[in-house]
Amino acid sequence: MEKYYQTIDRNIKHIIDSRKQVVIYPMGMMGVYAREILNKRYGREGIYVDNVQCAYSGEIISFREMCALNTSKFGVLVCSLNKDLEIGLIRQCEDAGIEAVGIRNPCVCSNNNKAEFFGEIIELCKVEKAIGFPMVRIGKCADGGYIMPDDFDDIEACYSFGIGTEVSWEEDMATRGIDVYCYDHTIDHMPGNNEKLHFFRNGIAGADSRDGILKTMETFLRENKSRTDNLILKMDVEGAEWEFLQKVEKNVLSRFKQMTFELHNLTDERRSREIFDCLNKLKETHQPVWVHGNNAGLAEKAGDYVVPQMLEIIYVRKDSYKLAECEYNCPIYLDYPNISDFNEIVLQGWGGL
Repeated sequence: MEKYYQTIDRNIKHIIDSRKQVVIYPMGMMGVYAREILNKRYGREGIYVDNVQCAYSGEIISFREMCALNTSKFGVLVCSLNKDLEIGLIRQCEDAGIEAVGIRNPCVCSNNNKAEFFGEIIELCKVEKAIGFPMVRIGKCADGGYIMPDDFDDIEACYSFGIGTEVSWEEDMATRGIDVYCYDHTIDHMPGNNEKLHFFRNGIAGADSRDGILKTMETFLRENKSRTDNLILKMDVEGAEWEFLQKVEKNVLSRFKQMTFELHNLTDERRSREIFDCLNKLKETHQPVWVHGNNAGLAEKAGDYVVPQMLEIIYVRKDSYKLAECEYNCPIYLDYPNISDFNEIVLQGWGGL
Protein backbone atom coordinates (compact mmCIF):
# COMPACT_ATOMS: atom_id res chain seq x y z
CA MET A 1 0.00 0.00 0.00
CA GLU A 2 2.79 2.41 0.87
CA LYS A 3 4.06 2.59 -2.71
CA TYR A 4 0.77 4.27 -3.68
CA TYR A 5 0.95 6.84 -0.89
CA GLN A 6 2.89 9.43 -2.88
CA THR A 7 0.69 9.44 -5.95
CA ILE A 8 -2.53 9.42 -3.89
CA ASP A 9 -1.21 12.22 -1.69
CA ARG A 10 -0.09 14.30 -4.68
CA ASN A 11 -3.41 13.94 -6.45
CA ILE A 12 -5.34 14.84 -3.30
CA LYS A 13 -3.13 17.89 -2.79
CA HIS A 14 -3.63 18.91 -6.42
CA ILE A 15 -7.42 18.74 -6.03
CA ILE A 16 -7.28 20.75 -2.79
CA ASP A 17 -4.91 23.33 -4.31
CA SER A 18 -7.38 23.67 -7.19
CA ARG A 19 -9.97 24.66 -4.57
CA LYS A 20 -12.13 21.68 -5.33
CA GLN A 21 -13.88 19.15 -3.15
CA VAL A 22 -12.13 15.79 -3.04
CA VAL A 23 -14.36 12.95 -4.22
CA ILE A 24 -13.10 9.39 -3.70
CA TYR A 25 -14.58 6.77 -6.01
CA PRO A 26 -15.06 3.79 -5.48
CA MET A 27 -14.65 2.92 -1.81
CA GLY A 28 -12.77 -0.34 -2.06
CA MET A 29 -9.43 -1.03 -0.42
CA MET A 30 -7.63 1.81 -2.23
CA GLY A 31 -10.57 4.16 -1.68
CA VAL A 32 -10.42 3.55 2.06
CA TYR A 33 -6.66 4.16 1.97
CA ALA A 34 -7.18 7.45 0.09
CA ARG A 35 -9.81 8.53 2.62
CA GLU A 36 -7.38 7.84 5.45
CA ILE A 37 -4.77 10.07 3.80
CA LEU A 38 -7.33 12.82 3.22
CA ASN A 39 -8.55 12.65 6.83
CA LYS A 40 -5.23 12.28 8.65
CA ARG A 41 -2.86 14.32 6.49
CA TYR A 42 -5.19 17.12 5.45
CA GLY A 43 -7.77 17.03 8.25
CA ARG A 44 -10.61 17.03 5.73
CA GLU A 45 -13.62 15.01 4.84
CA GLY A 46 -14.49 14.29 1.25
CA ILE A 47 -17.40 12.94 -0.72
CA TYR A 48 -17.31 9.16 -0.89
CA VAL A 49 -18.92 7.40 -3.84
CA ASP A 50 -19.59 3.70 -4.37
CA ASN A 51 -22.57 2.23 -6.20
CA VAL A 52 -22.64 -0.88 -4.00
CA GLN A 53 -21.58 0.33 -0.57
CA CYS A 54 -24.02 3.25 -0.70
CA ALA A 55 -26.74 0.74 0.23
CA TYR A 56 -24.96 -0.07 3.51
CA SER A 57 -23.42 3.21 4.66
CA GLY A 58 -24.95 6.61 5.14
CA GLU A 59 -21.56 8.22 4.51
CA ILE A 60 -21.36 6.87 0.96
CA ILE A 61 -23.47 7.97 -2.00
CA SER A 62 -24.00 6.55 -5.48
CA PHE A 63 -22.55 8.02 -8.64
CA ARG A 64 -26.03 9.15 -9.69
CA GLU A 65 -26.52 10.92 -6.36
CA MET A 66 -23.19 12.66 -6.79
CA CYS A 67 -24.16 13.87 -10.26
CA ALA A 68 -27.27 15.49 -8.76
CA LEU A 69 -25.03 17.77 -6.68
CA ASN A 70 -23.10 20.84 -7.85
CA THR A 71 -20.21 18.95 -9.46
CA SER A 72 -18.41 22.02 -10.85
CA LYS A 73 -16.28 22.16 -7.71
CA PHE A 74 -15.56 18.41 -7.56
CA GLY A 75 -12.28 16.68 -8.27
CA VAL A 76 -12.70 12.91 -8.41
CA LEU A 77 -9.89 10.56 -7.42
CA VAL A 78 -10.61 7.18 -8.99
CA CYS A 79 -9.15 4.57 -6.64
CA SER A 80 -8.82 1.28 -8.51
CA LEU A 81 -5.75 -0.77 -9.37
CA ASN A 82 -7.65 -2.50 -12.17
CA LYS A 83 -6.60 -0.63 -15.30
CA ASP A 84 -9.77 -1.30 -17.30
CA LEU A 85 -12.00 -0.34 -14.39
CA GLU A 86 -9.98 2.81 -13.75
CA ILE A 87 -10.29 3.88 -17.40
CA GLY A 88 -14.01 3.14 -17.40
CA LEU A 89 -14.68 5.13 -14.21
CA ILE A 90 -12.61 8.10 -15.37
CA ARG A 91 -14.52 8.10 -18.66
CA GLN A 92 -17.82 7.92 -16.74
CA CYS A 93 -16.82 11.01 -14.77
CA GLU A 94 -15.63 12.90 -17.84
CA ASP A 95 -18.87 12.08 -19.69
CA ALA A 96 -20.69 13.67 -16.77
CA GLY A 97 -18.48 16.76 -17.05
CA ILE A 98 -16.53 16.03 -13.84
CA GLU A 99 -12.74 16.28 -13.61
CA ALA A 100 -11.24 12.92 -12.64
CA VAL A 101 -7.83 11.35 -12.22
CA GLY A 102 -6.81 7.79 -11.35
CA ILE A 103 -4.34 6.77 -8.68
CA ARG A 104 -2.31 5.03 -11.39
CA ASN A 105 -1.94 8.33 -13.25
CA PRO A 106 0.98 10.64 -12.53
CA CYS A 107 -0.17 13.89 -11.04
CA VAL A 108 -0.09 16.67 -13.68
CA CYS A 109 -0.59 20.06 -12.06
CA SER A 110 -1.71 23.04 -14.14
CA ASN A 111 0.27 26.27 -13.90
CA ASN A 112 -0.27 28.52 -16.90
CA ASN A 113 2.09 31.13 -15.47
CA LYS A 114 4.99 28.87 -16.47
CA ALA A 115 4.18 28.66 -20.19
CA GLU A 116 7.18 30.73 -21.30
CA PHE A 117 9.52 28.87 -18.93
CA PHE A 118 8.30 25.45 -20.09
CA GLY A 119 8.42 26.44 -23.75
CA GLU A 120 12.10 27.36 -23.40
CA ILE A 121 12.91 24.08 -21.61
CA ILE A 122 11.26 22.03 -24.35
CA GLU A 123 13.03 24.04 -27.04
CA LEU A 124 16.41 23.32 -25.41
CA CYS A 125 15.56 19.61 -25.05
CA LYS A 126 14.12 19.06 -28.54
CA VAL A 127 14.91 15.55 -29.76
CA GLU A 128 16.62 14.77 -33.06
CA LYS A 129 17.35 11.40 -34.67
CA ALA A 130 20.86 9.91 -34.90
CA ILE A 131 20.91 8.65 -38.50
CA GLY A 132 22.12 5.08 -38.96
CA PHE A 133 21.91 4.02 -35.33
CA PRO A 134 18.74 2.29 -34.07
CA MET A 135 17.74 2.99 -30.49
CA VAL A 136 18.10 0.14 -27.98
CA ARG A 137 17.17 -0.26 -24.34
CA ILE A 138 20.11 -0.59 -21.97
CA GLY A 139 19.14 -1.89 -18.53
CA LYS A 140 15.92 -3.37 -17.26
CA CYS A 141 12.39 -2.56 -18.44
CA ALA A 142 11.70 -0.26 -15.49
CA ASP A 143 13.51 2.38 -13.48
CA GLY A 144 17.22 2.13 -14.26
CA GLY A 145 16.90 1.43 -17.98
CA TYR A 146 17.64 3.99 -20.71
CA ILE A 147 17.12 4.18 -24.48
CA MET A 148 20.38 4.87 -26.33
CA PRO A 149 21.73 4.75 -29.89
CA ASP A 150 23.25 1.32 -30.58
CA ASP A 151 26.78 2.62 -31.01
CA PHE A 152 29.16 1.09 -28.48
CA ASP A 153 31.91 -0.63 -30.51
CA ASP A 154 34.59 2.01 -29.97
CA ILE A 155 33.70 2.99 -26.40
CA GLU A 156 36.71 2.99 -24.05
CA ALA A 157 34.80 3.24 -20.75
CA CYS A 158 31.58 4.30 -19.06
CA TYR A 159 31.33 6.61 -16.06
CA SER A 160 28.22 6.03 -13.95
CA PHE A 161 27.28 8.31 -11.05
CA GLY A 162 24.47 7.39 -8.65
CA ILE A 163 24.27 3.62 -8.21
CA GLY A 164 21.97 2.88 -5.28
CA THR A 165 20.59 -0.65 -5.53
CA GLU A 166 19.99 -0.78 -9.31
CA VAL A 167 22.82 -1.76 -11.67
CA SER A 168 21.09 -3.27 -14.71
CA TRP A 169 22.41 -0.49 -16.99
CA GLU A 170 25.95 -0.96 -15.71
CA GLU A 171 25.76 -4.75 -16.07
CA ASP A 172 24.41 -4.39 -19.60
CA MET A 173 27.39 -2.24 -20.52
CA ALA A 174 29.81 -4.64 -18.82
CA THR A 175 28.48 -7.58 -20.88
CA ARG A 176 29.51 -5.60 -23.96
CA GLY A 177 33.10 -5.74 -22.71
CA ILE A 178 33.18 -2.11 -21.56
CA ASP A 179 34.78 -1.05 -18.28
CA VAL A 180 32.27 0.81 -16.12
CA TYR A 181 33.53 3.12 -13.37
CA CYS A 182 30.73 3.29 -10.80
CA TYR A 183 30.51 6.08 -8.21
CA ASP A 184 28.19 6.51 -5.25
CA HIS A 185 29.25 7.96 -1.90
CA THR A 186 25.91 7.08 -0.28
CA ILE A 187 26.43 3.29 -0.30
CA ASP A 188 29.17 1.05 1.08
CA HIS A 189 29.04 -1.73 -1.48
CA MET A 190 27.81 -2.07 -5.02
CA PRO A 191 25.26 -4.75 -5.91
CA GLY A 192 26.28 -7.11 -8.69
CA ASN A 193 29.54 -8.87 -9.42
CA ASN A 194 31.32 -8.35 -12.72
CA GLU A 195 35.02 -7.82 -13.31
CA LYS A 196 34.20 -4.94 -15.66
CA LEU A 197 32.40 -3.02 -12.90
CA HIS A 198 34.70 -0.88 -10.74
CA PHE A 199 33.08 0.67 -7.67
CA PHE A 200 34.30 3.76 -5.82
CA ARG A 201 32.68 5.37 -2.81
CA ASN A 202 32.86 8.87 -4.26
CA GLY A 203 30.45 11.46 -5.57
CA ILE A 204 30.55 14.07 -8.32
CA ALA A 205 30.92 17.78 -7.52
CA GLY A 206 32.03 21.06 -9.02
CA ALA A 207 35.23 21.01 -6.92
CA ASP A 208 37.25 18.37 -5.06
CA SER A 209 36.30 18.21 -1.38
CA ARG A 210 38.95 18.26 1.33
CA ASP A 211 37.97 14.80 2.59
CA GLY A 212 38.40 13.32 -0.91
CA ILE A 213 34.85 11.95 -1.09
CA LEU A 214 33.54 14.42 -3.69
CA LYS A 215 35.60 15.00 -6.81
CA THR A 216 35.36 16.71 -10.18
CA MET A 217 35.01 14.87 -13.47
CA GLU A 218 38.50 16.02 -14.42
CA THR A 219 39.88 14.27 -11.33
CA PHE A 220 38.04 11.02 -12.08
CA LEU A 221 39.24 10.99 -15.70
CA ARG A 222 42.80 11.59 -14.59
CA GLU A 223 42.67 8.89 -11.88
CA ASN A 224 41.42 6.28 -14.37
CA LYS A 225 43.83 7.38 -17.10
CA SER A 226 41.00 7.75 -19.60
CA ARG A 227 42.73 9.09 -22.69
CA THR A 228 40.25 8.85 -25.58
CA ASP A 229 37.18 10.87 -26.40
CA ASN A 230 35.02 7.76 -26.75
CA LEU A 231 33.46 7.70 -23.29
CA ILE A 232 29.89 7.35 -22.02
CA LEU A 233 28.47 9.24 -19.03
CA LYS A 234 25.44 8.24 -16.97
CA MET A 235 24.35 10.49 -14.13
CA ASP A 236 21.41 10.15 -11.73
CA VAL A 237 22.52 12.05 -8.63
CA GLU A 238 19.34 13.56 -7.18
CA GLY A 239 20.00 17.14 -8.24
CA ALA A 240 23.81 17.30 -7.99
CA GLU A 241 23.92 17.21 -11.80
CA TRP A 242 23.24 20.95 -11.91
CA GLU A 243 26.38 21.87 -9.97
CA PHE A 244 28.37 19.49 -12.16
CA LEU A 245 27.00 21.03 -15.35
CA GLN A 246 27.60 24.56 -14.12
CA LYS A 247 31.25 23.93 -13.27
CA VAL A 248 32.42 21.37 -15.86
CA GLU A 249 34.44 22.69 -18.79
CA LYS A 250 33.12 22.25 -22.31
CA ASN A 251 36.26 20.34 -23.37
CA VAL A 252 35.54 17.78 -20.62
CA LEU A 253 31.93 17.29 -21.72
CA SER A 254 33.20 16.84 -25.27
CA ARG A 255 35.02 13.69 -24.25
CA PHE A 256 31.72 11.86 -23.86
CA LYS A 257 30.22 10.42 -27.03
CA GLN A 258 26.91 9.71 -25.29
CA MET A 259 25.56 11.10 -22.03
CA THR A 260 22.46 10.21 -20.06
CA PHE A 261 21.09 12.34 -17.25
CA GLU A 262 18.12 12.34 -14.96
CA LEU A 263 17.45 16.05 -14.59
CA HIS A 264 15.77 16.83 -11.26
CA ASN A 265 13.58 19.76 -10.21
CA LEU A 266 13.16 20.76 -13.85
CA THR A 267 9.85 22.55 -13.19
CA ASP A 268 11.30 24.84 -10.50
CA GLU A 269 11.10 28.27 -12.14
CA ARG A 270 13.09 29.82 -9.29
CA ARG A 271 16.12 28.01 -10.74
CA SER A 272 15.42 29.04 -14.33
CA ARG A 273 18.74 30.81 -14.88
CA GLU A 274 20.71 27.80 -13.63
CA ILE A 275 18.59 25.38 -15.69
CA PHE A 276 18.88 27.44 -18.88
CA ASP A 277 22.63 27.95 -18.43
CA CYS A 278 23.19 24.21 -18.06
CA LEU A 279 20.92 23.18 -20.94
CA ASN A 280 22.52 25.76 -23.21
CA LYS A 281 25.97 24.49 -22.29
CA LEU A 282 24.95 20.95 -23.16
CA LYS A 283 23.51 22.08 -26.50
CA GLU A 284 26.84 23.59 -27.54
CA THR A 285 28.42 20.16 -27.96
CA HIS A 286 25.62 17.59 -27.68
CA GLN A 287 22.13 16.92 -28.99
CA PRO A 288 19.20 15.17 -27.21
CA VAL A 289 18.05 11.99 -28.98
CA TRP A 290 15.65 10.63 -26.34
CA VAL A 291 13.61 12.00 -23.45
CA HIS A 292 11.32 10.29 -20.95
CA GLY A 293 9.35 11.55 -17.96
CA ASN A 294 10.02 9.69 -14.72
CA ASN A 295 6.54 8.90 -13.37
CA ALA A 296 7.88 8.68 -9.81
CA GLY A 297 7.64 12.46 -9.79
CA LEU A 298 5.14 15.16 -10.64
CA ALA A 299 4.55 16.80 -13.98
CA GLU A 300 3.26 20.31 -14.63
CA LYS A 301 1.20 21.65 -17.51
CA ALA A 302 1.16 25.19 -18.88
CA GLY A 303 -0.96 25.64 -21.97
CA ASP A 304 0.09 22.90 -24.39
CA TYR A 305 3.38 22.29 -22.58
CA VAL A 306 3.87 19.37 -20.16
CA VAL A 307 7.20 19.17 -18.31
CA PRO A 308 8.06 16.45 -15.78
CA GLN A 309 9.74 17.22 -12.51
CA MET A 310 12.30 14.52 -13.35
CA LEU A 311 13.37 14.16 -16.99
CA GLU A 312 15.50 11.31 -18.31
CA ILE A 313 17.45 12.49 -21.33
CA ILE A 314 20.10 11.07 -23.67
CA TYR A 315 22.62 13.31 -25.43
CA VAL A 316 25.00 12.42 -28.26
CA ARG A 317 28.04 14.41 -29.30
CA LYS A 318 27.15 16.45 -32.36
CA ASP A 319 30.43 15.90 -34.21
CA SER A 320 30.09 12.10 -33.96
CA TYR A 321 26.62 11.70 -35.52
CA LYS A 322 24.58 12.79 -38.48
CA LEU A 323 21.43 14.22 -36.96
CA ALA A 324 18.00 14.96 -38.39
CA GLU A 325 14.92 16.70 -37.05
CA CYS A 326 12.01 14.41 -36.22
CA GLU A 327 8.63 14.30 -34.57
CA TYR A 328 8.86 13.09 -30.99
CA ASN A 329 6.16 12.14 -28.53
CA CYS A 330 6.78 10.18 -25.36
CA PRO A 331 6.44 7.36 -24.46
CA ILE A 332 7.90 5.54 -27.47
CA TYR A 333 7.67 1.81 -28.11
CA LEU A 334 10.89 1.04 -26.18
CA ASP A 335 9.83 2.96 -23.07
CA TYR A 336 8.59 1.48 -19.82
CA PRO A 337 7.27 3.39 -16.80
CA ASN A 338 9.77 3.86 -13.97
CA ILE A 339 7.08 2.70 -11.55
CA SER A 340 5.35 -0.18 -13.30
CA ASP A 341 2.00 0.16 -11.50
CA PHE A 342 1.59 3.78 -12.63
CA ASN A 343 0.86 5.18 -16.08
CA GLU A 344 3.45 7.01 -18.12
CA ILE A 345 3.81 10.79 -18.25
CA VAL A 346 2.80 11.79 -21.78
CA LEU A 347 5.10 14.32 -23.47
CA GLN A 348 4.00 15.65 -26.85
CA GLY A 349 5.80 17.94 -29.25
CA TRP A 350 9.33 17.33 -27.97
CA GLY A 351 10.72 16.83 -31.49
CA GLY A 352 12.13 19.32 -33.95
CA LEU A 353 9.28 18.96 -36.47
